[in-house]
Amino acid sequence: MRETLCHLRDIEVEGYQRRFARTRAEQDPELPSLDGYALVQERAYAGTDPRAACEAFRAARLETLGVIRGFSEVELARPARFNDYGPTNLAGLVHYLASHDRQHLACFHWLMGKMAAELH
Repeated sequence: MRETLCHLRDIEVEGYQRRFARTRAEQDPELPSLDGYALVQERAYAGTDPRAACEAFRAARLETLGVIRGFSEVELARPARFNDYGPTNLAGLVHYLASHDRQHLACFHWLMGKMAAELH
């Protein structure tokens, strides 16, 4: 769970916040994916305080939501190319962010199931 919290924090800021900003500012940018597995090692996620990671993610998400609320209909149609996903636009990136959240929420549920089984 600790590593997933760190991953969510870092992808929020260095992934989606940057992708949104570049798509708003640039003409059809090429948006790279981040290597989440490399970040685990480079940033020593295992030694990170989970409360601090959760709070940093929360603060970043509030910032992201403020940015999303400010998107105009014209901006939502701005094109980009997301490395692994291909052509998209700003609206598509918002959907990818929501999908990313759901994937990790499912991981948390799975982990809680494992932890519950180990307690009983």
